[in-house]
Amino acid sequence: MPLVMLVVAMTQRDLSELANMASGGLYATPQHWNASTLDQDLLTDALTGDRQAVYRLWNAIPLVQRGDACWFFFREQYPAPLLALLVELTWLTDPTFFTPRNLLGVRPLRDYEAMRWDLMELFKYCDFPKPDGPLRVWRGTVGLSLEDARHGFSWTTDRAVAASHASRKGERSLIITTKVMPEDVSFFSDRIQEREVVILDSNAVADARIDRGER
Repeated sequence: MPLVMLVVAMTQRDLSELANMASGGLYATPQHWNASTLDQDLLTDALTGDRQAVYRLWNAIPLVQRGDACWFFFREQYPAPLLALLVELTWLTDPTFFTPRNLLGVRPLRDYEAMRWDLMELFKYCDFPKPDGPLRVWRGTVGLSLEDARHGFSWTTDRAVAASHASRKGERSLIITTKVMPEDVSFFSDRIQEREVVILDSNAVADARIDRGER
């Protein structure tokens, strides 16, 4: 679809139709995100690859609706560089923005499996860079079994970061670790100093073991 038509099509959709397209069978819960409130010139600049415009676009979308916006842009096949930056910023703010509201807080984490494949397609479309080689990764959890801890998406290459996520007192805490190959990594970033590694293929971390601090 030509750029001008794409912008017009997006900005003139009514609220209910836009909510339906935002879900589109994916595990995004529509939050009545109204794309018509976005500044058309800003959207046009973002679509041409202006990174500062993408930042301003992201800030123009209400906080809890940014995940829904990412799903919408993905369904509409907006340019990967634009979507990649929106997804990165939204994920690092709070990954639960991509999560169905009725699954928040649900345990065990394997209940997220139905959503995992949609996220894999989203991150694949964004075409995030891969690490140069294998990575040793850790994950810190509280109140989960080893099996359920392995099903999480967010890992880190810094054991201290994992330990900080497993530091809550009074509940069972775990630090688990494994090694992953570059092709197993859907996304990695140190933008918020947590050296996060997103691993959506649960098979890649199926052999993760408890790290008891041995060296």
